[in-house]
Amino acid sequence: MRILLCTDSSPHGQAALRFGALIARASPVPATLLGVMEQRAERARIERALEVGRHLLEGAPVPQIKIRQGHAADEILDEVTLGAYDLVGLGARGRR
Repeated sequence: MRILLCTDSSPHGQAALRFGALIARASPVPATLLGVMEQRAERARIERALEVGRHLLEGAPVPQIKIRQGHAADEILDEVTLGAYDLVGLGARGRR
């Protein structure tokens, strides 16, 4: 099962990441962690959030980590289409 876990480092995004990590640790397939930033200045914050996600997945296959820039909904949908994921975890609200 291909799993995509998304975060924008918001509290809702981080909560979704923690919950998704529980599921991903039970999967033999590495999850993909996706961080989305609207502006390049947000990169350090997104990298920290993804590092938290990587630690949450300790004991699971090593995750693939991706960072995209743009509107979160558009970037997540593009990644879902390209990656043919079976499960997508994301927060109900973001930074807006």
